[in-house]
Amino acid sequence: MATLDKKTLADKTQLHEIIVAQMRQNLDDIVRSAQAAHGGATHEDAVAKSKYDTHGLELSYLAGSQFERANLLRADIVSFSALKPTLFDKDQAIGVSCLVSLESIHPNQKKLVFLSPYGAGMTVNWQTSPVSIVSPESPLGVELVDSFAGDEIEAGSQTLEIISIL
Repeated sequence: MATLDKKTLADKTQLHEIIVAQMRQNLDDIVRSAQAAHGGATHEDAVAKSKYDTHGLELSYLAGSQFERANLLRADIVSFSALKPTLFDKDQAIGVSCLVSLESIHPNQKKLVFLSPYGAGMTVNWQTSPVSIVSPESPLGVELVDSFAGDEIEAGSQTLEIISIL
């Protein structure tokens, strides 16, 4: 994995589009799951046959939770889509929408991290490299915010060097 020094705004825009597409795919999966749970909850076989038979009720709770999760993800997609990709240069502090190239000291591993309040926990493939979406409130995100290229940060038991930012 190369450092990010030669990347452009078009590259970052492409990453942004990949993240939105993955969020939309996740939304579709959640909606299908919610619809399946709703279908199970309203199916004639889900009618309780005794006071201890709660299968239909449990499926209705699951469907409701999945629909709520879908609504939250819809809002995240709108908010993330409103973030315009911008380039950070090596002299700027890391902030939201910054793509960071990290290298662990022991063992020697490289990774790409995109700092975003939306989509945290996802990993997308971008230009043959996996990119982890990290929230600014996460332990790694807290360490990254306001750091600079060349800084070393602590992430759990690892020491990571910030190789470059975009």
